[in-house]
Amino acid sequence: MNQYKIQKNIPVPEARGKWAWILELEVGDSVIVATDEIAIARARAWQLSKNNNRKFCARSIGDGEHRLWRIA
Repeated sequence: MNQYKIQKNIPVPEARGKWAWILELEVGDSVIVATDEIAIARARAWQLSKNNNRKFCARSIGDGEHRLWRIA
């Protein structure tokens, strides 16, 4: 027997924590992200884009920095 209770129509809570600012980006906005955090920023942007109808892209800009853009 399943030990988990399946529940329906429970809303996803608003993003919180260190990466919640990604939701504040408007189309055309960008931010510099250090190389040691770009993988996390990309993953978080991807997660947030799935439920919030947004698109992001990231590119290396040299000197150990990357830039994350909101494109849609």
